Amino acid sequence: MEKEKGYNGWSNYETWACALWIDNDEGLYDQIQEEVSRNQDTYKLQKYIKGLVNELSPELPASMYSDLLSSAINNIDFYEIAESLIGDWKAENPEEVVYADTESDND
Repeated sequence: MEKEKGYNGWSNYETWACALWIDNDEGLYDQIQEEVSRNQDTYKLQKYIKGLVNELSPELPASMYSDLLSSAINNIDFYEIAESLIGDWKAENPEEVVYADTESDND
């Protein structure tokens, strides 16, 4: 019997836990959904979410715990989370989808 890869449908535990916390933290979820509503570019959203997670993580002095926290954050697949959030948003808002290649930066 082959062992299932990943964790609860996500690539790993860290990604699952981060996605779960985003979904269950109303303020964080609303902030990210606002970003998704402006642009559904997965790469940009991934960078945005990673920046928020790093900004919100506690600053710990050098220790075993800071190393473990850094390792856990580095294992998060932010691209996977961004894809999921964008997919959910598009399913709920099909008439509002913004396609990045149709926007002009010269306006």
